Amino acid sequence: IAEKQVDHDFWGRPEEMTMNRTAFKVTTDAPGSDVAGAVSAALSAASIMFADLDPVYANQLLNHSKQLLHFADKYRGLYAESFPDISQAIYISGTQYEDEIAWAAIWLYKATYEEEYLNKTESMLPTMRKGRSWAFGWSQVDAGVH
Repeated sequence: IAEKQVDHDFWGRPEEMTMNRTAFKVTTDAPGSDVAGAVSAALSAASIMFADLDPVYANQLLNHSKQLLHFADKYRGLYAESFPDISQAIYISGTQYEDEIAWAAIWLYKATYEEEYLNKTESMLPTMRKGRSWAFGWSQVDAGVH
């Protein structure tokens, strides 16, 4: 079975997946600003949830979120372009990554209130669709940024 079909041949919960699955990672040579930005945003949102319950863990989440945003911004590129064999037919990551960088930055701003992240978001706005976005999607998060 082609690697890209393994996930799609199993329609159950991830925790029940027992088959071998190849892992891929974004690197400086194979960037994925869209993936890194999305994970950065998720970590920032999680840090808000854990801020009162476990401040040490919340701070770890924020530190990793900051690292991922820095990586996404410095080593720009789409996941689909770095891994075309697995992404083209199934995991198409969209046509831009700027919205995920802005999404990561605005969540970091919400978690830290540090102006540099608001400024980063505002600097990314011109790269996104003009006007109101009609929906929030897995490959297009500019509606959430706006």
